[in-house]
Amino acid sequence: MKRAARPLLVLALLALAGCGQIDDAEPIDTVFDPCAPLVLEPQDRREDDGSVASAIAMWNSIAHTALTLDERVDAPRVPIHFDPAGSSFHGLYDDERGEVFINEDLSDDRARAITVAHEVGHAFGLHHVPNDERRSVMNPANLVITPNGGDVEALASLWGSCGDHEAAAR
Repeated sequence: MKRAARPLLVLALLALAGCGQIDDAEPIDTVFDPCAPLVLEPQDRREDDGSVASAIAMWNSIAHTALTLDERVDAPRVPIHFDPAGSSFHGLYDDERGEVFINEDLSDDRARAITVAHEVGHAFGLHHVPNDERRSVMNPANLVITPNGGDVEALASLWGSCGDHEAAAR
């Protein structure tokens, strides 16, 4: 979708500070099973940008999720858009459309990858974790913490362990 054609609502949401999960008490409308194949589709970004691939590696290595960049006809897709935004905005998961929006002006590759991983966490159904509760990729405005054991436990409480899914498939 061309930038000019994006709905005004999405552009208005991009103006919000921090992550786009406005009310963590509300259920997330569109969620994806982290243990089933899920294609992340970067949009509007240079081919040499590895932030989406890095986010995939972060989740797949610790939680045994089935994220991929590879074309799969049997898997749902999550478009990942890179758009300019204010410096206080990092990313947004549009849970009505099942799409991720990332501030293309995040200049640090690792911070951008962690932001992608955070928004993908919302796509899995994870809510924000308060900073004073535990360190988590799901901490609001997080740019440094990668998915960790607590995040894997949170996923497992929603979906079961992806490691268990792998063993059952063998």
